Amino acid sequence: MQHKLIILLGFVLVSVLAAGALQPTAAQTITTGTIVGVVMDAQKGVLPGAGVVAVHVPTGTKYEAVTQSDGRFSMLVVRVGGPYTITASMAKFKTQEQSGIQVLLGETRKVDFTLQLESISETVTVVAELQAIDTERAGTAANIAMQTIMELPTISRSINDFARTSPTSIPTRTARAART
Repeated sequence: MQHKLIILLGFVLVSVLAAGALQPTAAQTITTGTIVGVVMDAQKGVLPGAGVVAVHVPTGTKYEAVTQSDGRFSMLVVRVGGPYTITASMAKFKTQEQSGIQVLLGETRKVDFTLQLESISETVTVVAELQAIDTERAGTAANIAMQTIMELPTISRSINDFARTSPTSIPTRTARAART
């Protein structure tokens, strides 16, 4: 009976030592960190589709992510240390940058952004010229002074006699002569 107890105690001791030896080995396999966060607008609404870029300043290594439908982004397996410069941008919003971010070994570093609307201003210069065309009238027109009408030689005082003074009219007699 004592022999079985010694074997059982030896087995427990070996199991405890084996479990203790495996624990540090698993911890040593972690060599990176993670950067996560949320990109929102000024009214705290999430911004899906925003681009986030993290640059590890000493090495120039870039990590990129795009926010999901809930505005969250994650960059897994990033280099430990820092400093990082992290930039969030989206069309029609001002780009926001955070620098000096450090990521520790095995850490999930949270970095949130609140983007402001970009103010858009345009200057439009309109230059107008004096119109040579009278937009109040449609078609051709001629102004004949009353003095000209009074001095015009005419036999029948017909409208055709007066129409001949306009450069746009075709005299009736000329039109008849052209047909024959």
